[in-house]
Amino acid sequence: MKLYLSCLTLLFASNFAYADKLTVKIEGLKEHKTALTNVQNALSIYEFQNREAPAPLRVEWLNSQAPEEIAMALEPYGFYRPKIETSLKKEGDTWIATYKINPNDPIKINDLIFEIDGEGNRKRIFKTIIKDSELRLEAPLNQVSYEKMKTTLYNRALSLGYFDVTFPMHEIIVDLDTYKSLVHLAMDTGDRYRFGEVTFHSDYFSEKLLRRYLNINESTEFSDTRTLELQEDLDASDYFEEVIIAPTVDHQAKRVPLDITVTPKKKRVFSAGIGYSTDIGMRLSGLGTWRYLNRMGHKFNVDLLLAQKQRRAVFNYRVPGKRPATSYYDFYFKYNYEDTKYRDYTALIIGASNTHKKGGFKQIYAIDYRNDKFRTPEGIRRHTKLLVPSVTFKWDNIVNPIFENWVLKGSIMVRGATKTVGSDVNFVQVKAEGTAAIPITQNNRIILKGQMGHTFISPKDLYHLSPALLFQTGGDNTVRGYRYNGIGEWGYKDKEIYGGKKLMVGSFEWEHKFAKDWAGVAFVDAGDAFNGDKPNFKFGAGMGVRWFSQIGVVKFDIAHGFNRDYGDTFRFHLNIGKEI
Repeated sequence: MKLYLSCLTLLFASNFAYADKLTVKIEGLKEHKTALTNVQNALSIYEFQNREAPAPLRVEWLNSQAPEEIAMALEPYGFYRPKIETSLKKEGDTWIATYKINPNDPIKINDLIFEIDGEGNRKRIFKTIIKDSELRLEAPLNQVSYEKMKTTLYNRALSLGYFDVTFPMHEIIVDLDTYKSLVHLAMDTGDRYRFGEVTFHSDYFSEKLLRRYLNINESTEFSDTRTLELQEDLDASDYFEEVIIAPTVDHQAKRVPLDITVTPKKKRVFSAGIGYSTDIGMRLSGLGTWRYLNRMGHKFNVDLLLAQKQRRAVFNYRVPGKRPATSYYDFYFKYNYEDTKYRDYTALIIGASNTHKKGGFKQIYAIDYRNDKFRTPEGIRRHTKLLVPSVTFKWDNIVNPIFENWVLKGSIMVRGATKTVGSDVNFVQVKAEGTAAIPITQNNRIILKGQMGHTFISPKDLYHLSPALLFQTGGDNTVRGYRYNGIGEWGYKDKEIYGGKKLMVGSFEWEHKFAKDWAGVAFVDAGDAFNGDKPNFKFGAGMGVRWFSQIGVVKFDIAHGFNRDYGDTFRFHLNIGKEI
């Protein structure tokens, strides 16, 4: 028992004996932060920084190793002649190890040789990688930059299909006598591989449909970008729960075959809702989506709304185009009924459209047969039939919600009808929209929005057009401070708004990001939908916040409308969707 107590006493005594602290100070590398970090990682004694110190003999030994460790840690950054002063002392129960470092001038690059051979020797991207590196004649030698550039060249070569890439020469020669260095890097890309056979695995969808998604063939040169685009196109189809693309490299044939496995999503999705608004009263809504009706990927959507003052039914049948990722055909039937302060009409529409997409550019060609029953501003009931062809072009390059670059988007729509081809009215209508987000500083930007529209029509025929074909404005995305579509020409009842043949809307918004996912805004909006020669702009102004969430940008604004005849003095606006 006495022996046990003695051992226990010795154990506690040894623990208390070495309960000293250790502080490490590194001076002289304030202007060379990356080199400082490397020195900290290389120093064995730095592992005990602000921690319990080891035994005194080990502290002294670690301190003696420090100069050599510091010198080696500085070499990758070109410092081959550093002066290092060490100091180790103990103050109370704390060891203080101080290293004063004068790195002196880094060694310079006296000779720089880059060579690119093989099939990729004319690829501009490799020359750009070299050019963008920090390696320059007479510049300080930085081995870290050299290794980073070499790794970037290698990875880019693989991503472009140069799977036989090698570096026959890769050396850095340092002459300490002349204090100069030579960098010599030679890359041989070899031959560029091409895509090989593509094999699909699907339990349901037609192979013919799946192959129409391919953006490659066996003569296409391999690139990771092409493979990623194919993955994105298949994911965006909304057919598949999972898409797995497995490339393999056939070095003998210099091919990259693809093995693609797709798992279908649930075939049907239905939703329903109930709500109330002051404009249309109680409402029931329903949405049905058939993601695919058959093995060829045909889709079907039903959108229903039943309310006291508004009813809507949309039935849309979609057929994939020749290139399903970028084109499709829609065949639709629409029924719209509205009897509110803003509109009084019933419309039956049968139509078809063809949509083509390329990058951020979209073209939509459509033709609609409309049967409209409506009330004019004078209260006269009319019935009009129109055959309306239209074309819409949209450009959308929204890519970054943290607004590091300019954002530009826009659209232009042209539609019309003629009495000579199945219509009761002659008209041509043009509408253009545009948005620009302009960065001012890292956390501030200006957002400009504009809309312009004009309907070319004889004055006597103007009110033979349904209000659904005329312009109105006001609401969350146009002139805030006013009701949705609450700005336009007056109708035959007091405070009733009817559409106009012309449209002008402008918006100025200042956005300041005050946290990672949050921004505040201040804005001024103005707009009018009118028939006369000049607009009578209705102004609104206010403030709001933006939350860049995973479900989209949540926008909450409070706006003041300065024209009381057309709406509330103050109005709240809530919107969830795209960035701008």
